[in-house]
Amino acid sequence: MTADLVQDSWTRIDAWLREHAPRTFATLRPPAGDQEIAAAQEELGVTFPPHLVASLLRYNEALEGPEAFRFSTGDRLLGVSGILGDTGFMRGIGQGLDGEAEGYWLRGYVKFGSYDVTSDGLLMDCRTERDSFGAIGRFFDETGTSFKAGRLAG
Repeated sequence: MTADLVQDSWTRIDAWLREHAPRTFATLRPPAGDQEIAAAQEELGVTFPPHLVASLLRYNEALEGPEAFRFSTGDRLLGVSGILGDTGFMRGIGQGLDGEAEGYWLRGYVKFGSYDVTSDGLLMDCRTERDSFGAIGRFFDETGTSFKAGRLAG
């Protein structure tokens, strides 16, 4: 069911972009493969929520640049390699703090949207043992991580 909802959402986004922003649509890259996604989960030691997997199976990032596909937050869609790189970077920062600070960055977080200019971005909670599994949050350099309900795409 989740995969169908994600695909339906992308189909609507695709149609709008094709008509109104074809250069932005062109920044969306072909899908990631199942093995690539599985390898990323293994490398990070997490399970991606079904809606992240479904999205990666549709598009494996938006290319950087002024016309890149961005969520309403201004964050560019990351693919598997970007998720690995940005999440690894954030984990390194989190370890530099006194342990894992609950409001900053936890090992079970996975960054899937990048503001590109800073380390700010969108993340998903991939801690399967928590009720928050699959929750989408926003990371800011200055204040850490917060989870708020709201829309990501305009």
